[in-house]
Amino acid sequence: ILFIEGHEGSTFGQKTQHQHKTYITMVLRPGYPLECGLEIKSYRGGNSISKNDVESCIRAIRVTAQECLENGEEACLSCCMAAMSAWQDCADETRQLEQIKQNEADECRRLCEISRVKEDAADIEWISGGILVDRKSTFQAHIARIVCEDDVNRALDKLRSNTKISRATHNMYAYRFTEIIKDGEAEKKVLKHDNDDDGEDCAGSRMAQLLAMRGDDGVLVVVSRWSGGVKLGPKRFAHITNVARELLEQCEDGGLLEKRAN
Repeated sequence: ILFIEGHEGSTFGQKTQHQHKTYITMVLRPGYPLECGLEIKSYRGGNSISKNDVESCIRAIRVTAQECLENGEEACLSCCMAAMSAWQDCADETRQLEQIKQNEADECRRLCEISRVKEDAADIEWISGGILVDRKSTFQAHIARIVCEDDVNRALDKLRSNTKISRATHNMYAYRFTEIIKDGEAEKKVLKHDNDDDGEDCAGSRMAQLLAMRGDDGVLVVVSRWSGGVKLGPKRFAHITNVARELLEQCEDGGLLEKRAN
């Protein structure tokens, strides 16, 4: 809050300035504005206000007051505007610094989360296939071996920790694995499977159908699509299926996957 005291003690602003935590009081001496300029009588900064911010306003007032005195000009309005401008600059700088600190904290949390995910999924290995590009849309398949639903969740978290993959327009997936459930002394094999479209309608179910037709077991397949803004129509489903099939066949030929007995 800014206050200006006249020669005869009159105050422009609020007379109860000491109720405010932050204020600057300026005074007009006899001879103002031709013989002497506007002067700062007192100031105070609140607990939450940086001392540097208040001092920036004071410097702006003093510089402006001196310029007005040299030019024989009235300084009240100019000094108040200079102080408010300096205050706004300080506020903007504070917000920028706070945003930088927030961004650094967010990045630190993100890196810690990535580290945690990688540590939790240290036993999960992802294999990525080649890239297929059609009219600015990019498709890429990824495969991981799994034996339970916990593997699925940990594997997906690990894959999504990759910044590029997490920014894909869609990361649709499907999985199949056989779980052995003990029933007393007997063991029962239960086939578990599921899929997710991630916004690309019917893509997950088509990938699940591919796994079923091949008889794959213990596998999670993800297809990432980075959309280029051009609609591909039904062709996109062919690309999704093809990149998944090609990587499955490569992994099978390399002995990384086993086919379920029909």
